[in-house]
Amino acid sequence: MNHTQTPRRSGRRVLVCGLAAGIVTTLAASWSTGSVDARSQLQAWATELAKLRAETDSLDTQLRAERTRGLTELRTLMQRKGELQLALDRAGIRVSTARRSLKEVEKRLEQSKQKRQRLVPVLVQSLARLRGVVVQGLPFRLQERLRVLDELLVKLKAGRIEPETAVSRLWRFLEDELKLTGDVQRTQLPLYLSDKEGTPRQLVDVVRLGMVTLFTKTKGGRFGQLRQVGPGDWRHRWLTRSDHKQEVRRLFEALGKNHTEGAYRLPLPFVTGAPGQKGRGAP
Repeated sequence: MNHTQTPRRSGRRVLVCGLAAGIVTTLAASWSTGSVDARSQLQAWATELAKLRAETDSLDTQLRAERTRGLTELRTLMQRKGELQLALDRAGIRVSTARRSLKEVEKRLEQSKQKRQRLVPVLVQSLARLRGVVVQGLPFRLQERLRVLDELLVKLKAGRIEPETAVSRLWRFLEDELKLTGDVQRTQLPLYLSDKEGTPRQLVDVVRLGMVTLFTKTKGGRFGQLRQVGPGDWRHRWLTRSDHKQEVRRLFEALGKNHTEGAYRLPLPFVTGAPGQKGRGAP
């Protein structure tokens, strides 16, 4: 069969070659004969072929440039991807560390909360005892001072205030109480000047000597004094001795002129001494 096909293929090649040769001969003859139309057509084809070749070269150049740019962008993106992955890994490490730290903080907070809760009964007891001391003392702005302690106690029991804050406020209250015991003040207060039931309060000038006693002066120039007659029981008494009234008048006049220093013989309440000793003090 190989011997049979070989002559056929050879014949075909000869035919193609003959056709090509004929076309070339025809084109050459046409060119040589000077046919204007044929030469114009050939020139047009040659121009178009040159144009197509130039466009092909330009497109090939652009394709190579785009490919180079694409590869560069791809490498840049791959590098960026690596950087982002590294940043993501670092962020994951920080998150894990933060979570562990948060758990430790929550644990310490819970322990601290338990410790703080153990302070509540102690503070409640301290507030109750301090309230008793205030009630027993000189009734100077008594309701205002008791209101501070009562509000603090209510908030503490209701959990509306932290024990540390309650301790801080209680300490400030004690500081204010200590200041009251060490100063002399002239002011005005509404007081009951009589033990009779139904007697209204009167706004009078007062001089407070620490938390020991309180002297009063009415608009009519009458002088009196608060004295303790029992635990938490303070009564107003009018001064009757002329020397006492004279000294108290001097005290009011001096404080009215902002003179805080001086010597006075004032009627002070009795001071109880140690157990077994008799009370001592000025009448």
